[in-house]
Amino acid sequence: MPRARLEPTVGGMSEIVLAKGQSRIIQHRIGWNQYADDTMRLEFRSTGASIRVPNQITLDFEKHQFRFEYEIKAGEKTGEFVVTLVPAVGELIEIKVIVK
Repeated sequence: MPRARLEPTVGGMSEIVLAKGQSRIIQHRIGWNQYADDTMRLEFRSTGASIRVPNQITLDFEKHQFRFEYEIKAGEKTGEFVVTLVPAVGELIEIKVIVK
């Protein structure tokens, strides 16, 4: 019998394509599973200064039972970048961002 997951599961995403200067609200699924806390910190990292994301957000079970969202904004540099979501517990999520 499979063991119950003790940490939340954050849903992945296919690549995002943005025009220079464009912003978009991104949504992810979240499954809290058997996580003992009602909150979880989520940090963001980007491979390029041209991609702006929040430094971190705190997810709350009451407010984010099934999904959460944040804004991502492209700067003026074109190229391919990677945004990494780093949860306090659980697996990293990497998203490819293409700026045209």
